[in-house]
Amino acid sequence: MSGMRIGKRGVELPHIRFIDLAGSLARIVRPAGPTLGSMKDVKTYIDIQAPASLVWAILTDFGTYQRWNPLMRGVLGRAVIGTRIEVRFRSPQGDDVGIRSIVVRVREPRELHWLENWSVPGMFSSEHRFRIESLPEGGIRFHHVEKTRGMLAPLLGQRRRLREKTGFDAMNSALKRRAERACLTVPVSG
Repeated sequence: MSGMRIGKRGVELPHIRFIDLAGSLARIVRPAGPTLGSMKDVKTYIDIQAPASLVWAILTDFGTYQRWNPLMRGVLGRAVIGTRIEVRFRSPQGDDVGIRSIVVRVREPRELHWLENWSVPGMFSSEHRFRIESLPEGGIRFHHVEKTRGMLAPLLGQRRRLREKTGFDAMNSALKRRAERACLTVPVSG
């Protein structure tokens, strides 16, 4: 395990230190910082001058992600409640990492949520949410959120580093460019 080492006082992990393993009871000492079972939410949004139906069409056209999406390189599956999908994220090392999830909410053209859940309850879960909100002055606000929960959430931070705000902002900006460019190429009927 990365970051694990054997010290004078026992086995040390990045967020947990087991002390006095030779004793009859091992004590767990948690250093300052993330704790077991902690929650981590990443919340972003961007305003896009395009209709909700167009942004939805781009968002749910999983087959084109590789052409424009710097965060998610592709999604195998469909945006249908109960469908199992595999989301390919770009890792910090530049490789694609596959994450299996299930689509848990679809409200066309407004909301899409999927949930990554490990088989052991309480260990790790991550819900990825997209919401399209119409703005009174025209266009939409695209909300992009990930909520992670569970005992392993803090320990998986390095693996999921690109799925932080910077990665979300990059995807949001790419979606904005794609949608607004598409609006420029569509003829306006009058």
